[in-house]
Amino acid sequence: TYIANEGVLIAAGDTQVLIDGLHREYRSSYPFLPEPHREQIETAQAPFDEIDLILVSHMHLDHFHPESVARHLRHNARASLVSSEQVVGQVQALPGFADVRSRTTTITPPLRQRVSTLAGGVQVDILGVGHGSGRHESVQNLGHIITLGGKKLLHLGDASTEDAGIFDALNIDEAGIDVAFLPVWFLTSDDGAAIVRQHIRPKHIVAVHMPAGESGRAVAQIRERF
Repeated sequence: TYIANEGVLIAAGDTQVLIDGLHREYRSSYPFLPEPHREQIETAQAPFDEIDLILVSHMHLDHFHPESVARHLRHNARASLVSSEQVVGQVQALPGFADVRSRTTTITPPLRQRVSTLAGGVQVDILGVGHGSGRHESVQNLGHIITLGGKKLLHLGDASTEDAGIFDALNIDEAGIDVAFLPVWFLTSDDGAAIVRQHIRPKHIVAVHMPAGESGRAVAQIRERF
C-alpha cells in the first residue's frame, strides 16, 4: 500500500512493516497524506492499527515527522521503531518519550556497511547507503532489505546515484531482491539505471519519490531506459 512520497506499507500474513510513511505536509512538491488519512495513520486507526515495525530511512520531513512517529507508537502498543541516531534522537526529544522508549532501537551502519536484525518479528538488513555528497552528506540515510512472506523487498530512502561503489560494497544484487522501491532518479538517469542493472537486479521495480505533476515526463524517461 502506497503512503505518499516514499511511504510504503508492506503486509504478509499477520505482519506489517511501514517504511517512511509517517510524515506531514512539507514545503516541497512531494506528495503527502491529506486529512483524514494522516490522522488515521498517526492514531493507528484501521487499516493502520496492526503495524508491527516502523522503519525510517532518514530525518528529512518529506519522509519522517517525529510527532507523527511518536503518536503512532503511543496509539499502537504492538509497533516498534528502528532507525538511525538522527531519527530516533528527534523522537527522543519529544515529551512522553519514556512511554515508548522500550520500543525504539537505534541502528546506524556506517556508509557501505550493513547490519542485520530481527525487529517486530521481521528480518531486516539495514544498509548504510548515505544521502550523497554536498549539503546532505551528513544525513544518515538508510536502505532496508526486508524479508517478509518469502520475499525480499528493498527500500533505499534518498540514496544517491553518484557513487556506484556504495552498492558494489553492499552486494545487494546477491540478495535476490523481489521488489525494489526505488526513488525515481534511479530510473530516469543513465547512472541510476546502471546501478539498478548491475548492483540491484530486482525482479520488480516500484518507482517512488516522484514530484507531483511530473509523472508523465518521468514515465517517458523510464521507458527509454527500461
